[in-house]
Amino acid sequence: MSAAPVAGPGEHAGAGTTPPVSIKPEWCKACGICVEFCPKKVFDADEEGRPVVSRPEACSLCLICEQLCPDFAARVRRDERASRK
Repeated sequence: MSAAPVAGPGEHAGAGTTPPVSIKPEWCKACGICVEFCPKKVFDADEEGRPVVSRPEACSLCLICEQLCPDFAARVRRDERASRK
């Protein structure tokens, strides 16, 4: 993944910023775990059931999505996590 990834299907990038959490759409199987278990409700599901980062500003960097994703599609930016400590 490059330093400034472009949002694709299942991803949302705010106005010129890289969100703290992203979903790699080619790896995602639309299981819904990240949508269901995110404590801050950062994700919504699209019409195909794939997660969309709808509220990136709400992300608390808890890593639950990344830890529970069976396909390793959810990623939390480590540099963002370090700067928020």
